[in-house]
Amino acid sequence: MTWIIWAVLLFLQNAAHTVTSRSRNSASVMYTAIASVFSNGVWFASQFYIVNELIAAKQTGWARFIAVLAFYILFTVAGSVFSHWYFMAWEKRRGITKA
Repeated sequence: MTWIIWAVLLFLQNAAHTVTSRSRNSASVMYTAIASVFSNGVWFASQFYIVNELIAAKQTGWARFIAVLAFYILFTVAGSVFSHWYFMAWEKRRGITKA
């Protein structure tokens, strides 16, 4: 269950980071503020999992470290790509992008 929660947090972490980056290209300060609070909150929560997993990997060996690394990369990339795709359309519908 821990890895499932961590997967969701990693997905949301990069999704939120991508939204924050996209929001900086908009004319909406409120959009940037909300995205930044969400991004930093999710990042903070996800740190509990990464620290615990890295400590466990240090104690159990390279195989776990590689698994943690692959897991982290997989879910952060998925979160970033999905949110980029989703929020391009969302911003367009709301007319909040500059371009």
